[in-house]
Amino acid sequence: MARTVIDIETVGQPLEAFDPRHHDDLIRYFDPAPQAGPPDAERRAEAVRRFSLWGPTGQVIVIGLHNPDSNQGRVLAADDERELLGEFWGLIKGFDAHVTFNGKQFDFPFLLMRSAVHGLRPTVTLDTRRFTRHPHFDLYEVLTAFYAQRRGSLDFYCSLFGIPSPKTSMQGAEVGDAYRAGRLADIAAYCRADVEATAELYRRVKDFF
Repeated sequence: MARTVIDIETVGQPLEAFDPRHHDDLIRYFDPAPQAGPPDAERRAEAVRRFSLWGPTGQVIVIGLHNPDSNQGRVLAADDERELLGEFWGLIKGFDAHVTFNGKQFDFPFLLMRSAVHGLRPTVTLDTRRFTRHPHFDLYEVLTAFYAQRRGSLDFYCSLFGIPSPKTSMQGAEVGDAYRAGRLADIAAYCRADVEATAELYRRVKDFF
C-alpha cells in the first residue's frame, strides 16, 4: 500500500471576488464577535481574513506531500490555484492511502471544493467518512477517539511524543500576511515542516490505535 501524508496552506480571497449580494452574509458568517452588534472595520477585516478557512471563499497556495515509508516528500506552491491543483491530482494518483491531521474536516473538503470550482476532476477518492482509518488515517480524529475526547493541536501532539515543533518559523495564522508580503517560499517551508511532523507523528502512533 502506497501512503502519503497531505497538508495544505490556504489564504482567503478578497471580498470583491464575490457577488456583492453576498458580501453582508459572508461578513456575518465569519464575524469574530457577532454578539457585539454590527461589525466595525476591524471586525470586518478579521472576517475577511477568516475566508481562508472555507473552501468557497479560500484559495489553496501550497500542498505538501510526504511518504511516511520512504521519508521522501514534495511541496507544491503556486499563485495559480488551478495549475497547483492540477499538479496535485497528477501526483496523488500514485497513492492509495492518505494520512492527515484534520484532513477529513479541512484539507480534503477544501481540495475538493476548489477543484470543483476550477472544473478539475479528482483522480483518486479523498475519503472524508468519519469513524474510519482506511484509506484515510486522520490523526486528529484518531487521537481524539473520533472527537469523543479533548482535542489538541498538531504542535501539542508533537510535543507529547517528543517530535520537534513544526511551528518554529511560522504559525498558521501568519500565512495570509506572509502570502500578501510575497513570501510564498517561506510558506512552502512551513508546510514542509508540518507535513514531515505529521508523518513522524503517524509513525509513532499508527500501531496503537
